[in-house]
Order: sequence, then C-alpha cells, then structure tokens
Amino acid sequence: MPNTEQGFQTLHTHLRQDDLVGVESTSTYHHHAAFFLLSQGITVKELNPIMTKQFIRATVRKKKTDKSDAEVIARLVAQGEGHDMTQKQLQNTLKRLWRSKQKLIKMRTSLKLQMGVLAVSLTDVKDLKKTYQRLIRSFDKEIEQLGEIIERLDSEDIRILDSIPGISPQLARGLCAEIGDISRFSNKKQLVAFGGLDPKLSESGISLHARGRLTKRGSPYIRMALYRAAFASITRENQFGRYYRKKREEKKHHTVAMCATARKILEVAFTTLTKQQVFQV
Repeated sequence: MPNTEQGFQTLHTHLRQDDLVGVESTSTYHHHAAFFLLSQGITVKELNPIMTKQFIRATVRKKKTDKSDAEVIARLVAQGEGHDMTQKQLQNTLKRLWRSKQKLIKMRTSLKLQMGVLAVSLTDVKDLKKTYQRLIRSFDKEIEQLGEIIERLDSEDIRILDSIPGISPQLARGLCAEIGDISRFSNKKQLVAFGGLDPKLSESGISLHARGRLTKRGSPYIRMALYRAAFASITRENQFGRYYRKKREEKKHHTVAMCATARKILEVAFTTLTKQQVFQV
C-alpha cells in the first residue's frame, strides 16, 4: 500500500476498530499514516528501530524483508513494546524547530573546527578562512532567528518545566519539545527509558541483576538538556544539588552521580507534567 491518503484509506478497510497498529520510528516517514489512523480512532504504537534490529539479529536466519520487518513489529507490539502515538505529539512544532536549531549548532561547530585545522595545516589560508567565516556568520544568523521563534512559543508544559531547579527557560523548551505529549508515558520508568537514562541490566550465572552503563537508546537531545540541568544544580542548595552530593559521598564517580541527578530531574519532570502542577519544594 502506498504511503498516501489513498493507501491509508485502503489500509483502514482491513482494520477493526479495536486493532493495534505498530510502526517503526523512521524519521517522519510514518507520521502521515499514524496521524490518519489516530484520526480514525485506531491505536498506534511507535517502536525504536534499535529494538527491531536486535530482534532480527537474534533470529537464526537474520532475514530482513518488508514482510519480515512487519512481522517483527507485530510481535514486539503484541509483547507490549513501544510508546503510544498521539495527535498532539505529531503536531509538535516546537520539536521540529528545536531539533533544527541543534543541528545547525552542530554544523556550525564542525565549520569552526575545520577552520581551526586549516589555520594549522596550511600557510596561506586567508581566502579559505574568509569563506568559513562567512558561512559561520550565516549559521549564526539562522540560529539566532530560530531561537527567537522558539522563544515566542509558550505553553503550560514549558512553564511547569521552567519551575524545576536547574532547568532554564531554554532547556524547558528543549525538554518540552522532546517529551511531547506526556500522556504517552504511563509511568516515569517509561520516560526514563525514552531518554536512555536507564542502566543496562545483566543477568548471567552468579552475576544477577548487575547494572552496567546507560542504554542511551532514547533521545540524545533529552540527555543533553538534562545533563545541562544537572550541571547547573550540582553546586546549588536545592533538591538536585543535595542528591548529587549524596551520591558523591557514597563514593560514586562524578559521571555516575551526574547521570543519577539527570534521571532524578526527569522523574520530577514526569510527576509535575502529569499532575500539571509547577514544582514545589
């Protein structure tokens, strides 16, 4: 079936109202189909591509076709995997703007690094440096304009996140963009996993319940925003600063304590957004 309105209509004729549809997160390719199905009252679950790849890798034949992919998605969704998609999530303008800004910042940083390498490796780089400087100024302008547009966007969720210690207005918008519709997550563990801040669990032989590094399966943009919020809190006299220092007193490494603090901030964000209440000490 084509990924068009007509294709969606055809798909809908094969579905019952109580059917559950699973989709793999592939940029925005699946968004139009998901939006149509949601508008028809069909429940849609979104899967992280990492899960489907691992499932395929675990099979003996490692078969990968459109039909086998569809079967894998169906099996995973039947096991309760995936997050509920909502129309509010799909209409998340803030997320598109926020991610675009972060990508432009990354590209600008790359240009600055390349210009630095030129200055070291070549003797006569005046013209090249001028080209790079023009490009960087162009990125500066676009990033500033995007930032102004993002700052004009406001919502109750942004105000709630902004009330949490360590989260600046800019980080509040970033977190709001990435989390989207909080109703997609039935508990804080799901949101923590979505952010990739849950530790890997290893159970083998006598080494039961050994916790390793973070899974880092979720949004890197969430982790970036939360690390900044955690860093802003570690020297302050607030709930998260005290939590960080407690972990350090327990002989935890700085990075481990930072990750734990970031996870705690995300858990508080879930509670405040779910209750639609600003943070209270």
